Amino acid sequence: MCPTIDYYKVTSTGNITQTKRQDFLEWPEYFMAVAFLSAQRSKDPNSQVGACIVNQENKIVGIGYNGMPNGCSDDLLPWSRTADDQLDTKYPYGESQAD
Repeated sequence: MCPTIDYYKVTSTGNITQTKRQDFLEWPEYFMAVAFLSAQRSKDPNSQVGACIVNQENKIVGIGYNGMPNGCSDDLLPWSRTADDQLDTKYPYGESQAD
């Protein structure tokens, strides 16, 4: 069972009333945390990048991370950053996970 924390304030008349939390995440911190968490899905050995796409109403409309395009096996394509032939690197295959 999770412990609960109650927040109280004392009014000018000495009454004690319960109040809302003041230490909650603001929207930018919340969306960055979602992007950071989604980056943990990346199998890229060199960098893990996450994305959180948000509309003007602060609703998440997309989440993604760097990886192989949908439908491509990440076992068949290269993960290298550099190679003599650019087709032997990960870069020509794009990053289109945040739809």
